[in-house]
Amino acid sequence: MTAAENTSRRGCALITGAGGGIGAAMAGELALRGWRLLLTDVREKPMAGIADEIAARSGARPILLPQDLAAPGGAAELCGKIAAAGEPVDLLVNSAGIYANLEEEFSNPSLAVKLLSLHVCALTELCLFFGSRMAERGEGWILNIASISSLFHDPSSLTYGASKNYVRFLSESLRLELRRRGVTVSCLVPGGVDTPFFANNNVFIPAMVRKTLLPPERLAKTALDRMFRGRRLIVPGWSGKLQALLFAVIVRPVFYGAVKKTYNRMKQPGEEER
Repeated sequence: MTAAENTSRRGCALITGAGGGIGAAMAGELALRGWRLLLTDVREKPMAGIADEIAARSGARPILLPQDLAAPGGAAELCGKIAAAGEPVDLLVNSAGIYANLEEEFSNPSLAVKLLSLHVCALTELCLFFGSRMAERGEGWILNIASISSLFHDPSSLTYGASKNYVRFLSESLRLELRRRGVTVSCLVPGGVDTPFFANNNVFIPAMVRKTLLPPERLAKTALDRMFRGRRLIVPGWSGKLQALLFAVIVRPVFYGAVKKTYNRMKQPGEEER
């Protein structure tokens, strides 16, 4: 099947974290391409608003499946709902994510556990459940959302980048295992994206990154185009590629102390606006 034929495919797509940000942009782009959508998020009201927007543009309303994937048994419950509905998932987009600041991780370790439950355990369960069924049918796509933070030691969080590093490695292993059975697994490694994610999680971003934030709609289109072409690792935009190179070189263990000091100094009020 050619790349053009892949891009024009129609089927059923499941998008996690569809209540905003990258997940919402993915849902909107797939709707434009004619895919039937299953949306899930713990944020019911924002997700319903996204569904209304998609329905107004495309004429087809997504099916909403509110679910807390970070809760014990959350992923299994979602899988059960979809299996009971008898709707085969042809494309899985794992976009659900949360953030834990370094200070919060030490003061409230349960937040770090929640992050790992979502980024590692729930994502893995969804990949295995739907990936095995795609393999049985001989066709399917999985797009996992990692982060540029997976490429270096993030001075602002212990668990976020580490969990996204796991997402990258799992995606590569899944790809090797499932590609001979007709399933394409790709991993998206975005740099800064222009969503409320940073503000909502009190994450400081330097001015040089803030000026190059990628619109989520452009990110979604680029990522899906490259996934349908069979790309393994997707780093969209020149800014994302540059950030990946710079941070991977600069934020190394030997320089971590200096980077941490610089980062904390930049965070001080009056140095830079958030």
